[in-house]
Amino acid sequence: MKLPNRNPDQRSTYRVRSAGDDSEVFVAFKSGPVKAVLDDLSARGCGVIVGPESGATLSVDDEIVLRLLVGGKGMPQLFVKGVVKGLRDVPEGVRIGVQFSDTERLYTQLKEPQWRFFNRRQAFRVPPADARGRPLRAHFHLPGADEARSVPVHDLSSSGLSVWLAPKNDVAFPKRLPMRVAFNLPGDGEAFDLRVAFVHRTKVEGKFRVGFRIDMERTLNADSQAERILRYVLERQRQLLAAA
Repeated sequence: MKLPNRNPDQRSTYRVRSAGDDSEVFVAFKSGPVKAVLDDLSARGCGVIVGPESGATLSVDDEIVLRLLVGGKGMPQLFVKGVVKGLRDVPEGVRIGVQFSDTERLYTQLKEPQWRFFNRRQAFRVPPADARGRPLRAHFHLPGADEARSVPVHDLSSSGLSVWLAPKNDVAFPKRLPMRVAFNLPGDGEAFDLRVAFVHRTKVEGKFRVGFRIDMERTLNADSQAERILRYVLERQRQLLAAA
């Protein structure tokens, strides 16, 4: 598999094109699993190609189950439910457009090397906690301020984070200047030191949620830090599902 060049105007819809050599997909039919060709893959769904006889048994809005193998040897099989959103005749048979219906459980199955095959703009977010299980706090170093300001983190992903502000909290985040934010995650011995940019400020139930994206160009070792965050996010989601 290989990643295509992204068009900035189509970031939410880009898909990973499959070369077919290191990926497999099986579609569950009543008669048993049928091996298909993985045409493309994104965070929201995929396109698979089956033979004409198998394709003729499907209709739009049918629910199906897929078994995906991506990322090479040693990677776990991924089981995901989906809904048929499109059927199209192609020279090899029938192309099925599938929209995933349980992406959260799909993401909890992923190992790190597999994550690159999914659309990072749809980066999965979790509410982070410190080593004692309390809401994580991040320390923002604002331009011109002598001391860092500590605020609770609402959610965290490999591409950004958001924080909670009480109505009387006087933290003023600059909207056009990069900020430095630092925090520690359980199980990771090295502190995170990121440069972030303001994205939004939204009032929710009397409080304010402020969102930031990680500035990958200004953050030192940005890719490495993003991968470490991703490891935590996947493990945290597994913990939350197990406790549900």
